[in-house]
Amino acid sequence: MTIFLAVLRTLVGLVFVVSGAAKLFQHQLFAAKFAGWGVPAPDVSVLAVGALEIVCGGLFALGALTRPVGMLLATIMVAAAYFAGRAEPVPHLIVTPILFVLCVFFAWRSGRVPGRTPLRRPGVQ
Repeated sequence: MTIFLAVLRTLVGLVFVVSGAAKLFQHQLFAAKFAGWGVPAPDVSVLAVGALEIVCGGLFALGALTRPVGMLLATIMVAAAYFAGRAEPVPHLIVTPILFVLCVFFAWRSGRVPGRTPLRRPGVQ
């Protein structure tokens, strides 16, 4: 089960990396989409969201900083459902909630799985 969850977390992270790269490589297309959805400052927003998705998706795929990165990606999914879900409900109101739930699940789970560092290190009070 642990291997399955690690593979699933990696795939979710890679979905964000690919999505962010698409936003950066096709900047004009996504800026027009963002403007049509009513996102404020669409040119800057595309760059910010694309960069965040690449960095956070990469960290999420690697399992690094899973809790804060997962919550940030979940927040991006809430914004995507709000802005894009009104204009294009079919893909954004199906895929976006699934990604939201997975990001929150892995962020929640990362706090429950004991790490390699003991709670109290020897010699440290």
